[in-house]
Amino acid sequence: MRATPTAPRLPVVGALPFLRYGRSDFLLKTGRRLGDAYWLHLGRERVLIVGHPSAAADVLENVGDRFPDKGGPRGFRRSTLPFVGGGLSTWNAMDAEWRPRRSAAARLLRKAHIPQDWKLPEGRITGTALRRRIAEQVVRSLSKAFLGVDATPEQATEVVASFNALGTDFWSGKL
Repeated sequence: MRATPTAPRLPVVGALPFLRYGRSDFLLKTGRRLGDAYWLHLGRERVLIVGHPSAAADVLENVGDRFPDKGGPRGFRRSTLPFVGGGLSTWNAMDAEWRPRRSAAARLLRKAHIPQDWKLPEGRITGTALRRRIAEQVVRSLSKAFLGVDATPEQATEVVASFNALGTDFWSGKL
Protein backbone atom coordinates (compact mmCIF):
# COMPACT_ATOMS: atom_id res chain seq x y z
CA MET A 1 0.00 0.00 0.00
CA ARG A 2 1.36 3.38 -1.03
CA ALA A 3 0.77 6.46 1.11
CA THR A 4 -0.79 9.54 -0.46
CA PRO A 5 1.91 12.19 -1.19
CA THR A 6 2.08 15.51 0.66
CA ALA A 7 2.37 18.96 -0.94
CA PRO A 8 5.32 21.22 -0.06
CA ARG A 9 4.84 23.08 3.21
CA LEU A 10 6.50 25.29 5.78
CA PRO A 11 6.70 24.51 9.51
CA VAL A 12 3.66 25.66 11.55
CA VAL A 13 1.80 27.42 8.68
CA GLY A 14 1.88 24.58 6.16
CA ALA A 15 1.00 25.61 2.59
CA LEU A 16 -0.95 28.76 3.54
CA PRO A 17 1.74 31.17 2.25
CA PHE A 18 1.76 29.42 -1.14
CA LEU A 19 -2.02 29.79 -1.37
CA ARG A 20 -2.14 33.49 -0.47
CA TYR A 21 -1.14 34.49 -4.00
CA GLY A 22 -1.56 32.25 -7.02
CA ARG A 23 -3.74 29.69 -5.22
CA SER A 24 -4.92 27.96 -8.40
CA ASP A 25 -1.44 27.91 -9.92
CA PHE A 26 0.02 26.32 -6.79
CA LEU A 27 -2.68 23.65 -6.69
CA LEU A 28 -2.35 22.87 -10.42
CA LYS A 29 1.46 22.63 -10.30
CA THR A 30 1.35 20.47 -7.19
CA GLY A 31 -1.29 18.23 -8.80
CA ARG A 32 0.86 17.80 -11.92
CA ARG A 33 3.83 16.80 -9.78
CA LEU A 34 2.10 14.62 -7.16
CA GLY A 35 -0.86 13.15 -9.05
CA ASP A 36 -4.63 13.12 -8.72
CA ALA A 37 -4.72 13.21 -4.91
CA TYR A 38 -2.38 14.67 -2.31
CA TRP A 39 -2.36 16.01 1.23
CA LEU A 40 -2.19 19.76 1.79
CA HIS A 41 -1.34 21.19 5.21
CA LEU A 42 -3.21 24.40 6.09
CA GLY A 43 -1.78 25.39 9.45
CA ARG A 44 -2.64 22.50 11.76
CA GLU A 45 -5.33 21.14 9.43
CA ARG A 46 -4.53 18.41 6.91
CA VAL A 47 -6.74 18.38 3.82
CA LEU A 48 -6.92 15.79 1.05
CA ILE A 49 -6.96 17.56 -2.33
CA VAL A 50 -8.51 15.47 -5.09
CA GLY A 51 -8.12 16.66 -8.67
CA HIS A 52 -9.82 14.02 -10.79
CA PRO A 53 -13.40 12.73 -10.77
CA SER A 54 -12.40 9.06 -10.61
CA ALA A 55 -10.08 9.71 -7.64
CA ALA A 56 -12.89 11.65 -5.93
CA ALA A 57 -15.22 8.69 -6.46
CA ASP A 58 -12.61 6.38 -4.89
CA VAL A 59 -12.27 8.66 -1.87
CA LEU A 60 -16.02 9.11 -1.44
CA GLU A 61 -16.70 5.38 -1.70
CA ASN A 62 -14.14 4.66 1.04
CA VAL A 63 -11.94 2.51 -1.18
CA GLY A 64 -9.28 1.63 1.40
CA ASP A 65 -6.62 0.30 -0.96
CA ARG A 66 -6.09 3.51 -2.88
CA PHE A 67 -6.07 6.04 0.00
CA PRO A 68 -5.13 4.06 3.13
CA ASP A 69 -4.19 7.17 5.12
CA LYS A 70 -7.34 9.25 4.58
CA GLY A 71 -8.53 9.15 8.16
CA GLY A 72 -8.96 5.55 9.23
CA PRO A 73 -12.35 4.27 10.35
CA ARG A 74 -13.38 7.80 11.40
CA GLY A 75 -13.11 9.04 7.83
CA PHE A 76 -13.05 12.79 7.32
CA ARG A 77 -14.31 15.63 9.45
CA ARG A 78 -15.43 19.10 8.56
CA SER A 79 -12.59 21.58 8.24
CA THR A 80 -12.82 24.78 10.25
CA LEU A 81 -10.60 26.75 7.89
CA PRO A 82 -12.13 29.17 5.38
CA PHE A 83 -10.78 28.41 1.92
CA VAL A 84 -11.74 29.77 -1.49
CA GLY A 85 -14.65 31.70 0.01
CA GLY A 86 -16.96 28.91 1.06
CA GLY A 87 -14.76 26.70 3.22
CA LEU A 88 -13.66 23.14 2.68
CA SER A 89 -16.31 20.60 3.52
CA THR A 90 -15.17 17.16 4.43
CA TRP A 91 -17.12 14.66 6.45
CA ASN A 92 -16.98 11.77 8.81
CA ALA A 93 -17.47 8.45 7.05
CA MET A 94 -19.89 7.28 9.75
CA ASP A 95 -22.08 10.40 9.67
CA ALA A 96 -25.62 9.41 8.59
CA GLU A 97 -26.31 12.90 7.21
CA TRP A 98 -23.50 12.59 4.66
CA ARG A 99 -23.83 8.92 3.69
CA PRO A 100 -26.53 9.44 0.99
CA ARG A 101 -24.81 12.58 -0.28
CA ARG A 102 -21.48 10.78 -0.53
CA SER A 103 -23.10 7.96 -2.50
CA ALA A 104 -24.81 10.37 -4.91
CA ALA A 105 -21.63 12.40 -5.39
CA ALA A 106 -19.60 9.26 -6.05
CA ARG A 107 -22.06 8.17 -8.77
CA LEU A 108 -21.91 11.59 -10.43
CA LEU A 109 -18.13 11.89 -10.22
CA ARG A 110 -17.54 8.41 -11.59
CA LYS A 111 -19.24 9.43 -14.84
CA ALA A 112 -17.90 13.00 -14.96
CA HIS A 113 -16.18 14.15 -18.12
CA ILE A 114 -15.68 17.36 -20.03
CA PRO A 115 -18.11 17.59 -22.96
CA GLN A 116 -16.49 16.92 -26.35
CA ASP A 117 -17.55 20.28 -27.83
CA TRP A 118 -15.74 22.30 -25.14
CA LYS A 119 -12.52 23.81 -26.42
CA LEU A 120 -9.93 24.04 -23.66
CA PRO A 121 -6.64 25.88 -24.22
CA GLU A 122 -3.56 23.93 -25.24
CA GLY A 123 -0.17 24.10 -23.53
CA ARG A 124 0.68 26.04 -20.39
CA ILE A 125 -2.11 28.06 -18.80
CA THR A 126 -2.73 29.58 -15.38
CA GLY A 127 -5.42 28.22 -13.10
CA THR A 128 -7.30 31.52 -13.24
CA ALA A 129 -7.42 31.51 -17.04
CA LEU A 130 -8.50 27.86 -17.11
CA ARG A 131 -11.24 28.47 -14.53
CA ARG A 132 -12.48 31.52 -16.50
CA ARG A 133 -12.50 29.51 -19.75
CA ILE A 134 -14.43 26.64 -18.18
CA ALA A 135 -16.94 29.08 -16.62
CA GLU A 136 -17.52 30.64 -20.06
CA GLN A 137 -18.07 27.19 -21.59
CA VAL A 138 -20.58 26.36 -18.83
CA VAL A 139 -22.49 29.60 -19.48
CA ARG A 140 -22.60 28.91 -23.23
CA SER A 141 -23.74 25.30 -22.69
CA LEU A 142 -26.47 26.34 -20.22
CA SER A 143 -27.69 29.12 -22.49
CA LYS A 144 -28.02 26.65 -25.37
CA ALA A 145 -29.64 23.91 -23.26
CA PHE A 146 -32.14 26.04 -21.33
CA LEU A 147 -32.73 29.09 -23.51
CA GLY A 148 -32.08 27.62 -26.96
CA VAL A 149 -29.68 30.50 -27.66
CA ASP A 150 -26.10 30.23 -28.89
CA ALA A 151 -24.33 32.79 -26.70
CA THR A 152 -21.31 34.51 -28.23
CA PRO A 153 -17.98 34.30 -26.40
CA GLU A 154 -18.37 38.00 -25.52
CA GLN A 155 -21.80 37.41 -23.97
CA ALA A 156 -20.49 34.46 -21.97
CA THR A 157 -17.54 36.55 -20.74
CA GLU A 158 -19.95 39.30 -19.67
CA VAL A 159 -22.16 36.85 -17.73
CA VAL A 160 -19.13 35.28 -16.01
CA ALA A 161 -17.80 38.74 -15.06
CA SER A 162 -21.22 39.65 -13.60
CA PHE A 163 -21.34 36.47 -11.52
CA ASN A 164 -17.76 37.05 -10.35
CA ALA A 165 -18.64 40.60 -9.24
CA LEU A 166 -21.77 39.33 -7.48
CA GLY A 167 -19.77 36.59 -5.75
CA THR A 168 -17.09 39.05 -4.63
CA ASP A 169 -19.74 41.37 -3.19
CA PHE A 170 -21.46 38.46 -1.45
CA TRP A 171 -18.31 37.04 0.19
CA SER A 172 -17.01 40.48 1.20
CA GLY A 173 -20.28 41.23 3.00
CA LYS A 174 -21.43 44.05 0.70
CA LEU A 175 -24.74 42.28 -0.02
